[in-house]
Amino acid sequence: ESNMQLVWRVPTFASCEVIAGHVDEASELLIVFARGTQMNNACTEALARHCLHLRFLEVGCTSVTDASITAVAQSCSQLQHLGLEKTKVTDQSITAVAKQCSQLQHLDVTWTNVTDDSI
Repeated sequence: ESNMQLVWRVPTFASCEVIAGHVDEASELLIVFARGTQMNNACTEALARHCLHLRFLEVGCTSVTDASITAVAQSCSQLQHLGLEKTKVTDQSITAVAKQCSQLQHLDVTWTNVTDDSI
């Protein structure tokens, strides 16, 4: 019997170490809700390394930046939903997402420094 976890709602106060440790063991994750959590570049990059089949990532209101979102774009090409509102992302990572994630259907970059150039 498989113990696969496909959906994970990251606990609000989970530390990056806890988050990174969890994704190490959950490579089959498809959906990660982490809005308003302690998600930062280090644990988002861990997610990108381990969860290659990710379809839905919600990391609005976190401290993620272009570095980790570019890593997600390069590793998680099946991404369909990406929520980045109120983060520090710029056109740099959104251009990478546009190039790598051809199945993307939803992108939220409200309250970011993203311009129309990358969209």
